[in-house]
Amino acid sequence: DFEAEAERRRSEEGDNFDEETYQFERAIMERRAQLDEQRIAIDEEFNRKRDELSKSPNGQDQNAWQELDQDQQRAFEALDEQYQALDRENQQYWTDRQREDMQNRQADFEAEAERRRGEEGDNFDEESYQFERAIMERRAQLDEQRIAIDEEFNRKRDELSKSPNGQ
Repeated sequence: DFEAEAERRRSEEGDNFDEETYQFERAIMERRAQLDEQRIAIDEEFNRKRDELSKSPNGQDQNAWQELDQDQQRAFEALDEQYQALDRENQQYWTDRQREDMQNRQADFEAEAERRRGEEGDNFDEESYQFERAIMERRAQLDEQRIAIDEEFNRKRDELSKSPNGQ
């Protein structure tokens, strides 16, 4: 259960519990549940309409059945677009969080280097600092490349899901 897991983590992590992420994940989960409910409602509505059509004088009219199927398909496509928008929002949130974490690590590194520079004065090892900074910058570049690959994959997956071949 989502809430039980959040409470367990909240008690274990204390002040380090990420309330913002919890709230975001909860909102995404609730919105996904609403979309699931809408999918069920669409299914029920069209099953009812099929039942009504089969009992009506138009029950033998293939065009009426085809129109009903097309209406249902359009309703599901609109709902799928909402699912995809939710997925994009979720992906963007995590991408933004990764970038924020990268910036925070870099700021923490620089703050620590400044603190050490102030304490150590002339004994501060500038060469080690420059080496560590270069490693951190390279790691940040690799992280950005990974994020770009993830974004491209998600974009292509989104395109494929909207294409006739993706259905």
